[in-house]
Amino acid sequence: MKMPPITAKVCKDEGWDSPPENDESCTVSNYRNDGKKMSWDVDCPQGKGHGEMTLEGNDKFTGFIEFSTEDGDMHMDMSGQKLGACDAATSRTTINGREMPTAAEADAMVQQMDKQRQQNDQLLAKAEGDAKARCTAAVTGMDTMYIRSCPDQVPAFCQRMQTDDGLLSLSLSASNFGLDTDLDNAAELCKTQYDKNQVLARACKEASAKINLKALEYHCPAELQQLQKQHCHLVEIGEGYESQPNEPGYESLCRSAALDPGERSALQTTKDVIQQEGLNAVKGLFKW
Repeated sequence: MKMPPITAKVCKDEGWDSPPENDESCTVSNYRNDGKKMSWDVDCPQGKGHGEMTLEGNDKFTGFIEFSTEDGDMHMDMSGQKLGACDAATSRTTINGREMPTAAEADAMVQQMDKQRQQNDQLLAKAEGDAKARCTAAVTGMDTMYIRSCPDQVPAFCQRMQTDDGLLSLSLSASNFGLDTDLDNAAELCKTQYDKNQVLARACKEASAKINLKALEYHCPAELQQLQKQHCHLVEIGEGYESQPNEPGYESLCRSAALDPGERSALQTTKDVIQQEGLNAVKGLFKW
């Protein structure tokens, strides 16, 4: 394929002390200059080449460059002439009529690109760090949706699915689609089927042991009521009742106790406690 001609206007120091500029990755060798003719060889990562230029006085030149690569050979003819005086510091190179940046502008552009690259690297590093943190959180919180974007963390997620604590976290983090859907997602990821009743049974056992009110109120009403019966009692205040703990450390559990009249029987009242304690004392005296 024949390439279209390229016309360039360049401000260059007088004299020909070196061949035309090459890519920095290329190496020039065998440079010769007898005052009228120059020749050189060039070795680049893409291939090898040879160039020649013949000077016609101080104002004109003709020449060619040949280049060979794995994809084929290229031959480019060159010719040029002096147009007039110029200032290399301020003059702009034009290629096919399009002005190129000056050396100072090119340096500034390179610096700006380097700065932007550094900023991009920092943003990428932060994004990777954020993504890693989110993947870790997906395992801790048993997030069956986000864990799909963390293939390296899926084994840890599936291993945690085997623990009561993991199942408790799964029940607490149930998505808007519900626990059934989350269990289906986990089964697909971990290649294991999960029975919802068994999962809830193990999760409720763990929630009871840790007195996790959120899980108990959300999934385990029977276990919650049993704990409240065990650790709370009702104090009669005026015409109402207030649930209080039998011992310190269960205040939150007892505050969540049901206080509706129809449900008061679930807890002992203070009167019940006093009566039972009195009865026990009397039985002790008479050795019943």
